[in-house]
Amino acid sequence: MKRSIASSLCRFKLQEEHLITDELVKGEIARSFRENRAYEFYPDREVVESLRRGDPIEFFRERFLEIRNRMYDLVAGEDRNIRSRLESDTRLTARLVSALRFFHLALSEGQYTSLFDRRIVLIKERAGVPTIFHVSKDSTVIAHVGQGPPWAEIPTI
Repeated sequence: MKRSIASSLCRFKLQEEHLITDELVKGEIARSFRENRAYEFYPDREVVESLRRGDPIEFFRERFLEIRNRMYDLVAGEDRNIRSRLESDTRLTARLVSALRFFHLALSEGQYTSLFDRRIVLIKERAGVPTIFHVSKDSTVIAHVGQGPPWAEIPTI
């Protein structure tokens, strides 16, 4: 099996290295999509440029809510029950908006021009699991970079 170390941000014990493979990590990511725990977006170039010019992050609250709503649209599709469940989860909403704030602030502080064309997927962990792919307290994956799902093949972080 091909290991995922080159395409995943992870840590591992050498004895558990063989347990972190592309196949297993991608399987867990696919599971998060099936379980409506994967929220995708593209970075907003205008927000990042405004932050670089010194605009405070608070100016973009409404824009982040729009991005969050688009995430919910992509997850729920036409299913009003899923949409309603997502909207009523105030903790999820707060976490997603915070992640969008931090992500855009980080982009504004660096010269990451290629990331504007990358699909970013935020994954909510399964209950009791601290990362997107978790083997043990010493071996875990917190991020993965890949070509995206087979049906889209969009470069994805």
